[in-house]
Amino acid sequence: MNRALLPLVLLVASSSLLAQQNYPTPPSGKGFPIYPDGKVIQSGSQSSANRTEVTPPVQAAVPVRQPVVVLTLEDRIGNVERQLQARGQLDLLRQVSAIRNEVSQLQGALDEQQYKVQRLEQRQRDLFKDLDQRLTQLRGQVSGGHVATSSGTLSPVEIPSTAVSPLAPIANPIATIVSPSVAATGDRAAYDKAYQLVNDGKYGEALSALDSYLQQFPLGEFRANAYYWQGQIFYLNRQLSEAEVAYQSVLTQHADHPKAADSMLKLAIVKIDLKQTDQAAKLFNQVVARYPESSAARLAKQHLRKLPR
Repeated sequence: MNRALLPLVLLVASSSLLAQQNYPTPPSGKGFPIYPDGKVIQSGSQSSANRTEVTPPVQAAVPVRQPVVVLTLEDRIGNVERQLQARGQLDLLRQVSAIRNEVSQLQGALDEQQYKVQRLEQRQRDLFKDLDQRLTQLRGQVSGGHVATSSGTLSPVEIPSTAVSPLAPIANPIATIVSPSVAATGDRAAYDKAYQLVNDGKYGEALSALDSYLQQFPLGEFRANAYYWQGQIFYLNRQLSEAEVAYQSVLTQHADHPKAADSMLKLAIVKIDLKQTDQAAKLFNQVVARYPESSAARLAKQHLRKLPR
């Protein structure tokens, strides 16, 4: 080999070796270097024997940016509407809860007013009953030959000679007429005193006064009311057994009293607290059947719907 060509051959061989280390070999297997643009550079050919190929520098890869999502005006409006709708639903739930509380309070006030009306009606009936008794007694006295004067004393009635001889004067006519009224006044006064203690929230004193009334007036006309309010106070103090006895006393001794419906309703509620659900359901049904038009029957229906099936 010519020594003059030896440097050129070494240069070509070095370039070829360097190209094989930096670039992959093409599928043809010729060993020619490939640039990033896919072009094959042939080294050592006759046309390029006298020049040196310079490879261009490879640029670094530029990181790909994620696309930025730009919301349109309609999308923004839609998001705001959804947020407002969620807040509106929350406000609506709060309003519904407040309305329910108001309805519950109004229902309690209505029940209290109904009770007061019933109490006034009962008092009116008692007054008419007392008046009728007095009139009956006066008629009996007149038919017996005595009438009452304005001073409260009795004077004999002049009877014709053809009539039957007058009956003997009554031993104590004033006591006969006045004593029922006096007894009724004492009965009512004792009960009103006990009931006022209940209204004032003095439940301990009220229990003592009610018990004293029941002992003092075994035939008093307010005994059913006294038993009922005893049951209310016992239930408020969570004395369930005592409340059960008090309500049951109303049903046993005064089944036809206006307080019987409320007492049966409250007795059923006590049964629920005592875990006697079956007996409570039975009592609720009895309230509805016996007193269908009462407020107690309406409340009994509500409790029946809440009982477990």
